[in-house]
Amino acid sequence: MEEHLEAIVPRSTGERLVWAASILGIGFITYLLGLIVYRLFLHPLHKFPGPILNRISSVNLQSWKLAKHVSKRYLDAHGDMDAPRPTSHGNKKTSRQIW
Repeated sequence: MEEHLEAIVPRSTGERLVWAASILGIGFITYLLGLIVYRLFLHPLHKFPGPILNRISSVNLQSWKLAKHVSKRYLDAHGDMDAPRPTSHGNKKTSRQIW
């Protein structure tokens, strides 16, 4: 019986690190696959349509928050800018012809 254990149990520190990293990697992949299966098939909101990437992760939400933050920083730095109005050139007759 000990002969079989010697083949499984790592002997050196390097082998132990590789063995531990393998176990952690397999555990992490198993966790991610379980999370994806849960969100796609078992979650209470799984019947609602939408892009699959949005249903299994929050990547889209995070990118939206980042874009909102960048926009706010831009507006704080440069102020609110309005587009020119149709009557901004001063002639109402011309503005009626254009618009």
